[in-house]
Amino acid sequence: MNPGILVIRALIFVCLTAASLSACKVELPIPVGGRVSVESDSLVCESRQTCVIEITDTSYDSVFTARAEAGYIFGGWRNRPRGLFGGSLEPQVRINTTGFAGNDIIETILESDERFYLEPMFISLPDFAGDVAAIRS
Repeated sequence: MNPGILVIRALIFVCLTAASLSACKVELPIPVGGRVSVESDSLVCESRQTCVIEITDTSYDSVFTARAEAGYIFGGWRNRPRGLFGGSLEPQVRINTTGFAGNDIIETILESDERFYLEPMFISLPDFAGDVAAIRS
């Protein structure tokens, strides 16, 4: 299944009870050891920085790419409440709301003030014991 569709389903599930306030937000807390680039926004979220992406309509389509710094490896996307792509080891993920124009449920979600998280994990190579799956959770 298309990862973008999975994200939309996750947003529907979490946002259905939210009141319509402003914009659905995706927060990117970046730990030490890497960065995340956001294609459509020409944005790079650096190590120790938190970026917030507002998704306001059905024209959003962007690829998020995690890149480890020297001495680190990408350990996947963190499993957490309201986390997107949690457990995935793919460094590149896509959030896509296109094709949902006129869908009242999706538009209500996008107008909500709910926060979701896209949090990469970076592992220091001296600490890496070879089992990425064990540290994902």
